Amino acid sequence: MNAPPGLDRDRRVPGLAVAVSRDALLEVLAEHLPECRDGVQILDARTVDVQYAPGASAHVLWKLKMLDPETGRTGRQLVFVK
Repeated sequence: MNAPPGLDRDRRVPGLAVAVSRDALLEVLAEHLPECRDGVQILDARTVDVQYAPGASAHVLWKLKMLDPETGRTGRQLVFVK
């Protein structure tokens, strides 16, 4: 699922550009998630759902695929961004 075109340009909703951008979100998560700081890697991220009220709010649901390099195990995690 992709976010509607132009959604990331609504400056009335702070943080929206990060919430709908795969690369920007992965950068923020890698920097701030304790699991990522401890070595867990995010292999993939996909948008599952976007609920958007122009000029008011946005809710974005992401599905992440993660790898623990210590164990070699992968897993999936849902992340809700407001």
